[in-house]
Amino acid sequence: MSVPVLLAVVAQLFFSVGDLLKRLSSGGKEFGPALFKDPAYLAGVVLLPAVGYLVLLYVFTRLELSRTIPILGMSAVILSVALGALVLKEQVSGWNLAGVALAVVAIYLVQLR
Repeated sequence: MSVPVLLAVVAQLFFSVGDLLKRLSSGGKEFGPALFKDPAYLAGVVLLPAVGYLVLLYVFTRLELSRTIPILGMSAVILSVALGALVLKEQVSGWNLAGVALAVVAIYLVQLR
């Protein structure tokens, strides 16, 4: 796997972990100004996505958009299922795992040249 492909996955990891932090830190709280006082929520809203975008801007200079976007999409599928199962203790069905397996194959096929 090339470095730009790996960095595209890393960029999506920053986005996904940021979403996870927002989910965990908001935990039933009403959306409002008080939520923005929580450092974990702010990290999920500002810091991690900003780092992800910087990595992604680098990737855009190294990979064609037609390869980058599918890698990001499939990485989002894989990471959201993995983080949901590992951190949020969500149930993962056989169909979910089959979808993740197809996403892994898709990432591999997209990055081939």
